Amino acid sequence: APSKAGPKGGREAALVLREGGCASALDAVFGVAARAGASTRQAAGRHAVVVAGAGCLFEAQGCVLRACTATCLVVNGGAAAVLSGCTLGTAINGGAAEVSGFGSRLEAAGTELSAAHGACLAVHTGAGAALDDCSLRASGHAQNLVLRGRGTVVCATGSTLSVSSTAQHPQPAAHVLAGARLELASCRVEVDSERERTSAKRTAGSDAHSVVVEGEGAVLACDAATALNPDPSCVRGGQVQAL
Repeated sequence: APSKAGPKGGREAALVLREGGCASALDAVFGVAARAGASTRQAAGRHAVVVAGAGCLFEAQGCVLRACTATCLVVNGGAAAVLSGCTLGTAINGGAAEVSGFGSRLEAAGTELSAAHGACLAVHTGAGAALDDCSLRASGHAQNLVLRGRGTVVCATGSTLSVSSTAQHPQPAAHVLAGARLELASCRVEVDSERERTSAKRTAGSDAHSVVVEGEGAVLACDAATALNPDPSCVRGGQVQAL
């Protein structure tokens, strides 16, 4: 059953699922930051939803997940989350979603994830994610999509991964680290920074990369219908394959 108790008896999230707990939500709002009258101090460090442990499942349709200074959605320990038409984002600091641990999985369709700090979506330690017609939008100094660890796989179809930044060295729209695999089908991947818009920068070369593939075993696989801007991606010890 859903629990709201944190590890020390406090409230770590608006909704916590443990020990095989399952929950379904329709057109609901999760997270203190989204609640009228909630202060930044009250919301600090609290996630919107935590799904932890094998057999746990969170299903949401048309829902809004908001956090203030923590990751909105946390999925780990073999748990799963299935989102449709949802919106995830943070008010001040923290990422939109983090999926970690072997067997943990996020399936999202028509869902928007945004962040100004942290990462829109971080997948690591053998976890997986499937994105269908989703939008990941990072701004400021936030990372967009980050994958790391052997067995970690993210498959995106018809989705947009974008970074809009005023930073001198903007983050890539996707960062694939050692052991992870990213598959892109009919996706749009773009980095738009203030520095990139100047004509002087265009002639001098670019520090921005649509995708960085870094480390042994890191793989980017994309089809001909996927647009990378800027192109090509940056490869440092990984591989780029046709999908």
